[in-house]
Amino acid sequence: MNASDPFRHHPELRDKIADPLASVYRTMDFPEMYKRLGTVVARGHRRRGAAEMEAFREEILRGREGDDVWIFAYGSLMWDPGFVFSEIRSAHLHGYHRRFCIRSELGRGTPEKPGLMAGLDEGGECKGFVFRIDGHLVEEETRIIWQREMFMHTYLPRILEF
Repeated sequence: MNASDPFRHHPELRDKIADPLASVYRTMDFPEMYKRLGTVVARGHRRRGAAEMEAFREEILRGREGDDVWIFAYGSLMWDPGFVFSEIRSAHLHGYHRRFCIRSELGRGTPEKPGLMAGLDEGGECKGFVFRIDGHLVEEETRIIWQREMFMHTYLPRILEF
């Protein structure tokens, strides 16, 4: 088994998970997308500006400088993470379950008929994957995650045990 192979624990996933370096999330013009969305979208839910998003990311990572970070994925992030990872493992998150509880007008619906997106709600458990980002890549790679996932006040990152 090659210790540098991210799929060493799950070789069956090698052809199922998009290559992070080829992901649209690495090249997407997020600032332009945010400009088109404006400041207020989705029934008054305010989006985070670039400075607010960066401060939020730094706050979550404070005290973990240089440490590896594991990212839990339970939806689309599982199949197209967009960030470089050095290891993937199956994970069970206890205390939260996957539920279609997030209303979205962005790509899944309209103001009149919002679509639903999966989120984590309290109680139960959720199966997914955890991706390890090596400590020396955390600064760069978490910026990609934040641009993709944290531009709205929808998700709240947590440091949890798996």
